Amino acid sequence: MNTYIKSVPVNLFNGIFNTVINFNNGLNIVSGINGTGKTQLLQLLKGNSGNTSDANKKSSELAIFAISPKRNTEKQAIDSIFQQVRTQNKTVQSFLTNISNFQIKDTGFETYPSFAELFIQEYESIMQDGVTGHAQAIATTITNFNEVLEQVFPDYKIEARWIIGQSETAGKLDIKIRKYSADPINIDLLSTGEREVFALLFCIFVSRDKEDVYLIDEPEIHLNWDLEKGLFQFFQWFCEKFKKQIIVVTHSRIIFKKEFYPKTQFLIWEAGKIVCRTEVTEKQKASIAGEISETINVIQFSKTTYFVEDLTQKLVVDTLATSLGKDIEVIICENKSNVKSLYNLLKNSQQANLYFLVDGDNEGCNIADTRFISLKKYCIENYIFDIALLGKSLNKTDEEVKSVIVESFKEINENRHSLVYKKLAEVAPIFPLEVIDTFNGKDLLKIFSGKVNKDSNLIITDFISTAHTEGSIQTVFTELMIGLS
Repeated sequence: MNTYIKSVPVNLFNGIFNTVINFNNGLNIVSGINGTGKTQLLQLLKGNSGNTSDANKKSSELAIFAISPKRNTEKQAIDSIFQQVRTQNKTVQSFLTNISNFQIKDTGFETYPSFAELFIQEYESIMQDGVTGHAQAIATTITNFNEVLEQVFPDYKIEARWIIGQSETAGKLDIKIRKYSADPINIDLLSTGEREVFALLFCIFVSRDKEDVYLIDEPEIHLNWDLEKGLFQFFQWFCEKFKKQIIVVTHSRIIFKKEFYPKTQFLIWEAGKIVCRTEVTEKQKASIAGEISETINVIQFSKTTYFVEDLTQKLVVDTLATSLGKDIEVIICENKSNVKSLYNLLKNSQQANLYFLVDGDNEGCNIADTRFISLKKYCIENYIFDIALLGKSLNKTDEEVKSVIVESFKEINENRHSLVYKKLAEVAPIFPLEVIDTFNGKDLLKIFSGKVNKDSNLIITDFISTAHTEGSIQTVFTELMIGLS
């Protein structure tokens, strides 16, 4: 296992910030308002004040890359960058050697290479074996760099080629970026935010074999929400893939996404002291809720919009809308609690085209509002188990479908919720199909799809297509038709 910084004693601002902060291996996030010592904390870590996970190893023995990504990446054409790399003898090795001198700065920043410089340096380092040519080295670099780029920009691709001149060495490199399915563009046409993220991503990536720990100070500056989210997803991916530790301080609201919140520590003022907590305070929660309420109430939703719990609900609603020729928006809220919270924030708005969808979960519903749709069945997957329509969509008889359902129940993991259903499937001469509506259809569909050898999402979309062909959508999905009719 890699060695990482396990803790650091902190005594800053004449004892106002005096504690020990612990870190985990992998991604660590520190959040806090201005003046809570976030940057100074990184400076302590860079200054080798930390304790490591290996009792026999000091933090000064770790390779620590300190990054203050506040640079304003210049717009330069690839030809200009290529000539600079060649004439100034810039190499990956010279960059890696210089990393140890990088510091976390209160003002200014350390200049690190642009994406294009790093691409050139990376592929040229591959050719140092004296055997690999330009084309193969570029192809290898493209593959490696696109894997990185995909973490933040899944719809972007790097395209590069070596244009041969009068001789092989007299040629030049051509790099372009293809966004979505549009024609590729020159790298100097990327936005400032894109160029900054590209540079940060690949500076981290090319140092993967040398550095142990990455300290990053407020990487979200100049970035929009999607870039912030993608960047933090990259940090997570990088830590997991290369077994590294990243400690990043940030003001970004990305910390409140469920995959990042457990990795976040909060520096807050408490009784005249700065303390570190793993949960936001009630005051912070109220402030965040107020911000959300103010923000969301000024947004005008031009289309019918469904707020749903998860991807499966989105798939069902989207597919139904497409079948009915309706143009709508579907927004995933991650869970029932979040859907309810959004409903409470928006229920008094004048926007009648907003709908809030939650699974029934055998709980009933005490909200008397047609815009709030609590399913009568356990969850959205249960609606797929209409025997006749499911049989037609799978090209199976009713009896064959019933048999697969019963066999699926037999394989359900046994617990206090599933025991009765499992026993019925095992001993009842005729399984009472009406009980399916009260069982967790997610678990049932997962096993059922394996038995019919068909992806569960495809089962859902084919079922809805069959229901549409048979004129049964209104009957099967009555509850969802409020906003789709």
